[in-house]
Amino acid sequence: MPVDSDRADLPFGVVVRPHGVRGALLVRAFNADTDRVVPGARFRLIPKDGQGTARDAEIDKARPSSGEGRFVVELSGLSGRDAAEELRGWRLVLPAGELDLPAPDEFYYAEAVGFSVWTEEGACLGQVTTIFEAGNDLIVVRPTHDRPATAPEEGTAPPTGEWILPVLREILLEVDHEARR
Repeated sequence: MPVDSDRADLPFGVVVRPHGVRGALLVRAFNADTDRVVPGARFRLIPKDGQGTARDAEIDKARPSSGEGRFVVELSGLSGRDAAEELRGWRLVLPAGELDLPAPDEFYYAEAVGFSVWTEEGACLGQVTTIFEAGNDLIVVRPTHDRPATAPEEGTAPPTGEWILPVLREILLEVDHEARR
């Protein structure tokens, strides 16, 4: 089932370089375990420098390549090494309409940036600014000016820096997509 139309496109990967002389591309997916690099999959290509026009693309052929999360893909209508070279560094995004709705207790990392983070006691810690991997995935939460972070224990001063929380079910107990928290 596709997501709501107000959801943003999801960053998927990047064109590493041309592969061969017929217009194939070496693509690195941000999620090495993806099952979306298959014939018929549709993506949006975004220029690397923000200049130029984004374009829609569909995979004609795909196969895994050496290296984690790397694939050799052939796109409909793309032929020749020169045409493939022009796409070096372009980003691939999954259009929101192509995405499945996450389960109630799940979320896409890209959409979590901007979510507010609350304790079980109802104190706002701040807003998610980044999610990164360091052994396991971590969420960076920065206190917001309009909702200063509240320390988890009463009587202690609120933190002035950032919270770094692991993405674990034991830590992130609930996700409310509608309230963006």
